Amino acid sequence: MVRFRIIGDLRFLSHAETVRLFQRALQRGGIGIVHSGRFNPRPRISAVLPRTVGVESEDDLLVFQLYADRMFRHGQATAYDESSDEVLQKALSDQVPQGCEIVSLSLREGKISPQPRAATVVFQLEDEYLDDRLRRHCRELVDAEELLVVRNRPSKKTRTKDIRGFLESVELSGRQVSVRCLIKTEGTVRVNELQEMLGLETEKLREPIKRMDVEFE
Repeated sequence: MVRFRIIGDLRFLSHAETVRLFQRALQRGGIGIVHSGRFNPRPRISAVLPRTVGVESEDDLLVFQLYADRMFRHGQATAYDESSDEVLQKALSDQVPQGCEIVSLSLREGKISPQPRAATVVFQLEDEYLDDRLRRHCRELVDAEELLVVRNRPSKKTRTKDIRGFLESVELSGRQVSVRCLIKTEGTVRVNELQEMLGLETEKLREPIKRMDVEFE
C-alpha cells in the first residue's frame, strides 16, 4: 500500500490519469506488478478513493500487487526482505513528477481491499468572505434534518438525493471551513455540492480545495 499526496497542477489529473501516472512510474522504476490474466492483461493497481478534479489531496491510498519472490528492480529479480519497503518507496519516489509525493509504502501479504470511511474537505477563504452569511450556512447544514441535491447522470434521468447522512460536521475556524464527510456504500457528498450549499465560489478561495484525514478500514 502506498500513501501519497497530490498538490499543485497535478490536482487537475482525473482519477484514470492518476492511476496511469503510477503505472508508468512503477514501470520506469523497474517494479514489476502483477497483471490480470486472460486476453487483455491489466496491471492490478487501484487508487482507492477517487479524487475530484481540481482538488488537492493530502492523504490518498494506492494499492497494487507484487510477486513476493520476484520484485523486479532494474532487471534484477529480488525476494522480499526487511529493506524492501524502503527500497521500493525510493524507487517509486524517484519516478513520480513534482506535485506527487510518496508519503509511505508498506508491503503486506495476501490480497487487501481497504475501504474509505470518511474524509475532510477543507476550504481556505479570503478574509472578505468570512461573514455572517457563511456562518449561517455552516449552522444550517449542521442543523438540517435533510439536505436534498439534484444529481445529473450521463444518459440517465436526474435524481434527487438526501446527502445529510454523509455530513458528520461542518466547522468554521479562522479562515478555514472544514467539512467532515462520511463515505458509505451508497455514496458520499460531492465537493461541488458542498461549495453550492456553503455559497463558496472559486474566486472566494485563497488556496485550492484540499481533501485530507482520510479514514480507511
